[in-house]
Amino acid sequence: MGLLLLFCVVAVIADFNGQERLEALGWLLAVVTFIALVAGIIIAGKRFSTKNDDTQQRRADQH
Repeated sequence: MGLLLLFCVVAVIADFNGQERLEALGWLLAVVTFIALVAGIIIAGKRFSTKNDDTQQRRADQH
Protein backbone atom coordinates (compact mmCIF):
# COMPACT_ATOMS: atom_id res chain seq x y z
CA MET A 1 0.00 0.00 0.00
CA GLY A 2 2.86 2.32 0.82
CA LEU A 3 4.55 1.54 -2.49
CA LEU A 4 1.40 2.48 -4.35
CA LEU A 5 1.33 5.86 -2.63
CA LEU A 6 5.06 6.36 -3.22
CA PHE A 7 4.77 5.70 -6.96
CA CYS A 8 1.80 8.09 -7.24
CA VAL A 9 3.77 10.81 -5.44
CA VAL A 10 6.78 10.25 -7.73
CA ALA A 11 4.52 10.54 -10.79
CA VAL A 12 2.90 13.76 -9.57
CA ILE A 13 6.24 15.38 -8.66
CA ALA A 14 7.70 14.35 -12.02
CA ASP A 15 4.67 15.89 -13.74
CA PHE A 16 5.27 19.23 -12.01
CA ASN A 17 8.95 19.11 -12.98
CA GLY A 18 8.17 18.29 -16.61
CA GLN A 19 9.91 14.90 -16.58
CA GLU A 20 7.53 12.90 -18.73
CA ARG A 21 9.46 9.62 -18.71
CA LEU A 22 9.69 9.54 -14.93
CA GLU A 23 6.00 10.45 -14.69
CA ALA A 24 5.04 7.60 -17.03
CA LEU A 25 7.23 5.18 -15.09
CA GLY A 26 5.65 6.28 -11.80
CA TRP A 27 2.11 5.74 -13.09
CA LEU A 28 3.06 2.40 -14.66
CA LEU A 29 4.56 1.16 -11.40
CA ALA A 30 1.52 2.45 -9.47
CA VAL A 31 -0.85 0.50 -11.75
CA VAL A 32 1.24 -2.67 -11.54
CA THR A 33 1.42 -2.36 -7.74
CA PHE A 34 -2.35 -1.86 -7.54
CA ILE A 35 -3.02 -4.94 -9.68
CA ALA A 36 -0.64 -7.02 -7.54
CA LEU A 37 -2.35 -5.76 -4.37
CA VAL A 38 -5.82 -6.67 -5.66
CA ALA A 39 -4.62 -10.07 -6.89
CA GLY A 40 -3.02 -10.79 -3.52
CA ILE A 41 -6.24 -9.92 -1.70
CA ILE A 42 -8.28 -12.16 -4.02
CA ILE A 43 -5.86 -15.09 -3.67
CA ALA A 44 -5.74 -14.71 0.11
CA GLY A 45 -9.53 -14.57 0.24
CA LYS A 46 -9.86 -17.78 -1.80
CA ARG A 47 -7.35 -19.60 0.39
CA PHE A 48 -9.15 -18.46 3.54
CA SER A 49 -12.58 -19.53 2.26
CA THR A 50 -11.20 -22.90 1.09
CA LYS A 51 -9.64 -23.43 4.51
CA ASN A 52 -12.99 -22.73 6.18
CA ASP A 53 -14.77 -25.14 3.82
CA ASP A 54 -12.29 -27.91 4.71
CA THR A 55 -12.73 -27.26 8.43
CA GLN A 56 -16.52 -27.34 8.14
CA GLN A 57 -16.36 -30.56 6.12
CA ARG A 58 -14.14 -32.20 8.76
CA ARG A 59 -16.54 -31.19 11.51
CA ALA A 60 -19.46 -32.61 9.54
CA ASP A 61 -17.57 -35.88 9.01
CA GLN A 62 -16.89 -36.23 12.74
CA HIS A 63 -20.60 -36.05 13.65
